Order: sequence, then C-alpha cells, then structure tokens
Amino acid sequence: MRLAPAYALVGLWALGLTGCTGDTTTPAATISEADRPPAELLAQSWMLQAANDEVRAPFETDGWIKLVTRRDIPGVVRVLGKQEGLPAARAHADAAAMYRQAALVEANALIQSYVELPKEWDPAGASHLLTVSYLVVGDTEKAKAAGALASALTDDPSTSWHAAWAEASWPPDISAIPLSLGEPTAGEWPHQGNLPHYDLPEQTDEKRPVGMGDPGALVAAALWHDEVARIAAGDQAALVDAYDARYLLPVEALPEEAGDLPLELIFGSELLHPKDADFLIAVKRDGYPAVDAWADKSLLADLAKRSSTDGKIDPERARDVSQALRRTILDEMETLAGSSEDFHRTFADVARTSTLRGLALVARASGDEYTEGVLRISALDHSASAATANLPWLLSMCAYDAGNRFPARANELLHNMITRVPELETARYGLDVLALRVSRANGGGPPPGM
Repeated sequence: MRLAPAYALVGLWALGLTGCTGDTTTPAATISEADRPPAELLAQSWMLQAANDEVRAPFETDGWIKLVTRRDIPGVVRVLGKQEGLPAARAHADAAAMYRQAALVEANALIQSYVELPKEWDPAGASHLLTVSYLVVGDTEKAKAAGALASALTDDPSTSWHAAWAEASWPPDISAIPLSLGEPTAGEWPHQGNLPHYDLPEQTDEKRPVGMGDPGALVAAALWHDEVARIAAGDQAALVDAYDARYLLPVEALPEEAGDLPLELIFGSELLHPKDADFLIAVKRDGYPAVDAWADKSLLADLAKRSSTDGKIDPERARDVSQALRRTILDEMETLAGSSEDFHRTFADVARTSTLRGLALVARASGDEYTEGVLRISALDHSASAATANLPWLLSMCAYDAGNRFPARANELLHNMITRVPELETARYGLDVLALRVSRANGGGPPPGM
C-alpha cells in the first residue's frame, strides 16, 4: 500500500533528498556480469527490502528521517532513543561510534604532536594526554610508561582527569572522569562540559597556557552511549555489538559474529546486507581470506571479491563495482516499485558510498594501506550529500588524516561536523596543536598535502 500523498509530502522520502550525486542514465544492459552482484544477495539488502511500501512504512517517521536523510545523530538519539528495543539501541550505538572516532582523531593528533614532533617546552601534563591516546590506539606499554610520568605530577591541571587512566588499562572507570554525564538513560544526550577542560602550562619562563579538550571526555561519552545501546537492546545486545564493530577503537576486542542483523540495525546504514557486519568482523580478524569465505553469504564480501585482482582489492575495480551496484539498485527498485522515486537515488548513493568505505576496510585489514587511502578518497568524493555524510565515517577520515600528519583536511571536515554536533569541539584541541606543529615543521607555511 502506498502512502497517502498528504503524508508523503512530510514523510521520509519527500525530505532531505537534495544533493544526490551520480549518473542515473547508464543503461542496465551496459553493466558487466562481472560487476553485478547475485540477485539473491541483492534481494536481502536493506535497499531492495525497503522498496516495498509496507516494509518501509515503519521507517517513515521523524526519527528515521533524521537518521537516513540528515545523519543527525543527536536528533536521532532524542527521538528514536525514546523508543524501546532496537531503534533506541541503533540511535545510541551510532552516537557511541561517533564519539569513538572523535577520540581516535584526538589521540592520533596528540601522538603526532607530542611524540613525532615534540618540543622541549611541551607541557608536563602532555604525559596524561599520551596515556589516554596510547591506550586508545592500543599501545598499552607506551600508555603505561606515559601514565607513570603523569601519575608523578602532583600539581598539574590534568591530575584530576588522570585518575581514571592511572592504571593504563581498558576500559577506564569513566565514573572517575570529572564530567557529569548522568546515569545511562535512553533518549538523553549528555554534554562534554565547558571547554577548554583545562589549560596546560608550557615549560617555559612565561608558562604559556595551552587550552585542551581532554580525549578522555570523548571516550567517556562513547562508553556511556554504548552502555545505553546494550541496555536498550536487552537480549539482542550481541547484534548491536556486531553492528558497531567496524568503528571500535584499536584497543577494543572484536565481538563474536552475531548472525543476521535485523532491518532496524541496517536500514540506511553502511551495512548493506544482514550478514555484512559478521563479514567485517571476520575480515578484521582474518584479513583477506575472509573475502572468499563469506563471498556467497555477505553482499559486501561478494562486492569485495568482484573488486579483487590477484587476491587483493583493486581500487579501479572497486570504483567500477560500486558504480555498477548503484545502477543495479536503481533499476531493481524501479522494477519493484513500478516507477522511479526520488528516494531510490538516495538509497543507491548511500549504497555506492558505503561499498567504497567497506572495501577500504577490507584493504586495511589486508595490510594494503595504499588501496585503503585511494578508496577513502573515492568515498569522500561521494560523501557530499546529507544522506551520505555519515559522521562516524567522516570522523574516521579525520583520524586517518591525523595519523598521517595531515591536519588541514581533518580540521576542515571537523569544523563542518562541529556545526552539527557542538560536542565534537573537544577533538579540535588536539588537531589545533598538530596543525601548528606541522606548519612550523613546514617552515611556517601552510600544512603540506598528503
């Protein structure tokens, strides 16, 4: 049954559909069979499932509008978070993923600043920042060494923040972090406190203060939302763990494979198929061999195999395959619906961009850093619309740039995200330090490109 026209004017598919990109005129007949995924896998994708009006109807509400067409994570939490079960879990899981990647942005920036580009006058409290940062990136030995230095400080602005990290173990006791997050409650959006969290004096006669947003605040917010998501999911918490696995911090252990994810967790997401989450867990654990093992079960695994040459992801093939997927989805949705609708293009755009992002993860897990970078740039090129501007992934791009000592693009991306989610301002402090260091290392000129 189709929605009544009056409802459709304010419904999900009548709003937020500007900025769709990509060619819509390529005839289906021109798509190579080598690029076209199997019909049975494609039929199970959320895109083709949602071509059915009755299947899509539960998702034509304000909360899902904010999620799919606007990627408004705070708005989604405040709306879907008030619902029970998986919708609330999905909202808070996305918030946890966002904060995880924001913490990784700052951790990478601080390590590059205070370890790779150190100055003799760096604040003593930088040892606390490195404790948190090294733990976030999974280097526990260096975290313990930095933590010992930070614990020896007796009168430093970072001291009260360091208590939760003194043991340099995961997870930290977030109740010891001086923030008022409140009890984990679905539908709530705790703030990060006033910024800067403190000023660290440089070790010079002038003791020039360096304002800092503590990365532990971002970790605390991530773990807070993660707990809410798992509580909301109840006995389905393992499904939420699998859903969020692609955005876990390096220090966090991979969850077990959880089985098919329901539509509430994959609709509008970067996971195109119910088994894509388990495939990504497998590929992060096993590397490229997971592609062959999952190619007949997961749509993303099938696309990865079609994008491969000689046992590795080929970036040119990946671009061809992702574009062919977009065209195939458009054709199949039009056939199923009986006509072409604007939201078909939105779904197809999200699928193409998500494929490039997923294949970049496969390349990374395979140890192919070059291909990962190429595919990240390709995915970024297709992330300009509101529907494709997924905040956790954009923050992962900032973290990637910060880790490669390229703060210019990261700062630009983060600035745009802060206008949408002011709480991400915390991560900017670490990037600002890195930008200044890179500029000085470059002779005071603009930061270098990649």
